[in-house]
Amino acid sequence: FETGLVKAGQGFTMKGPGSGTTSNTQNYVFVGKPNNGDINHNINPNNLSLLGNPYPSAIDANQFILDNINVIDENGDIINAGITTGALYFWEHFPTNNSHALSAYEGGYATYNLAGATMAIPDPDVSANGTGTKLPQRYIPVGQAFFVQGGEGGAISFNNNQRTFVTEASGSSIFMFTSNDEEESTEVSEPNDDIDRIYFKY
Repeated sequence: FETGLVKAGQGFTMKGPGSGTTSNTQNYVFVGKPNNGDINHNINPNNLSLLGNPYPSAIDANQFILDNINVIDENGDIINAGITTGALYFWEHFPTNNSHALSAYEGGYATYNLAGATMAIPDPDVSANGTGTKLPQRYIPVGQAFFVQGGEGGAISFNNNQRTFVTEASGSSIFMFTSNDEEESTEVSEPNDDIDRIYFKY
């Protein structure tokens, strides 16, 4: 999208300016009328698509998954598309180095589905170093991008029924970006729901 437009509901990624350190802050200004109502995007079967919360409010990840259950498939399995719960993948850059070079990236994808969330582990296509520090929560904050895996393909839907007033200060809406201006914490909060879980650590 170097010269084009990013449509509402599409996600995007950005690298740093290539000079200075990653602790240098930089402001980006988004101008325009806040989005409202239905926003749809077609995604292809078995492809990863980068989406983003298009609204000036948090959205309920559970409702988003349920609304799109027929086009998101957790395992990318075309035969079982529309049967599994679906999953959302959130990139976390591990705060272990300050390099802007792609070859030096350290990070992975945290996952959220209807059963809960898992923290990011190093992506083997990126690096074997680092560990995740944030657990995705049920509510996706303003501006947060995430990947979905297409099942049979079709129209992904954002709608006002998914919108909710949940602030990041509540701890139930986590922006998966590590800011050097904030104190880092390795303490992970438990999901705020009624699902009984057993965790395994390898």
